[in-house]
Amino acid sequence: MLSTQLSCTVHFLSKIINEQFGKNFFDYINAYRVGYFIQLAQKPASDQYTILSLAFESGFNSKSTFNHSFKKMTDKTPSQYLKELAQKEDESK
Repeated sequence: MLSTQLSCTVHFLSKIINEQFGKNFFDYINAYRVGYFIQLAQKPASDQYTILSLAFESGFNSKSTFNHSFKKMTDKTPSQYLKELAQKEDESK
């Protein structure tokens, strides 16, 4: 457990995350996971994987949590994001 590794209580760790990042622990972790998904999606090799497999690789265990978190962070669905990413790549060629 992270709080144990940091030698603090769960309550204290949660309070610090809330104060420093303005979000609760789960929102903070899911934002990190969405960021990692975006990094994976930008790699050329990602074309061979499904959105869901990239989401699982990013640490999500649920499709609905992934979709909700992605939309909350980016104001786009994962499909919309990937479509726009592909269009930008095509335009830069």
